[in-house]
Amino acid sequence: MRKTANFTEREWNCKCSACNQQVPHKMQENVMRNVQLLRDFMRKGLILTSAYRCELHKSEAKKAQVGQHGLGTAVDIRVSNGYDAARIIQYAIKYLGVQGWAYSKKSGFVHLDWRTTGIMTWEY
Repeated sequence: MRKTANFTEREWNCKCSACNQQVPHKMQENVMRNVQLLRDFMRKGLILTSAYRCELHKSEAKKAQVGQHGLGTAVDIRVSNGYDAARIIQYAIKYLGVQGWAYSKKSGFVHLDWRTTGIMTWEY
């Protein structure tokens, strides 16, 4: 069942080979709504390079506690330039309540999350 206008259920699913993308995502509905609002603001398609991550995902499996992706509160969005990255981060902080963010120029993505433990940012 589609919960957003422009994103399919598959786009929210784990993308790892361990689960073969068969684990249903556990994305929080408010996160999905916020990502849709972000897409509406950008007025162009957004590619989710990572959303929900199952417990077998290599990035989640090595953590002592479940990460933001594993909790369904984080997304990574492909960006092709720093301008788009800045627009996404600024809008997400100002209007969508994002608490965690990062930008990887080298890998070409922005991480956004709606953690409840306070504001956090970092570099890749």
